[in-house]
Amino acid sequence: MLLNGVKIVKSDHTSEPWLVGVLFSQTGFTSVSEQAQLRGTLIAIEEINQNGGVNGRPIQPVVYDPGSDAKAYGQYAKKLMVEDGATTIFGCYTSDCRKAVLPVVERLNGLLWYPTPYEGIEFSPNVICTGLMSAPSGRSSDLPRRGRSL
Repeated sequence: MLLNGVKIVKSDHTSEPWLVGVLFSQTGFTSVSEQAQLRGTLIAIEEINQNGGVNGRPIQPVVYDPGSDAKAYGQYAKKLMVEDGATTIFGCYTSDCRKAVLPVVERLNGLLWYPTPYEGIEFSPNVICTGLMSAPSGRSSDLPRRGRSL
């Protein structure tokens, strides 16, 4: 199709990979716990890709090591979204790290997948918490009651 002398090619299909950020520490004091989350994330991405990806497009992880430093999480989140072109990030282990990434994903309208148990005090449409919500009393028996009241 020609529009003002310019050939327009419209395609609903692209084979470009989906770029996703992965922020789990491989060094530093939380790395022991985060390495398991990193491996789990990469295994899941590998399985999805082996089954055709998402809408026929593979997922390509872009992995950074924040070194257990909350400030580095925020800096890498910005790098992932601004420079690398990722719109979703899997990662963070501590609340401090999540809180460092939160303003970045909110400002740039990205999405953070947070897999760690979460205290449930904050809400953001830009964060999906996949870990259990911690009970305010510290007793897991309070979770169902609290969940019904929301």
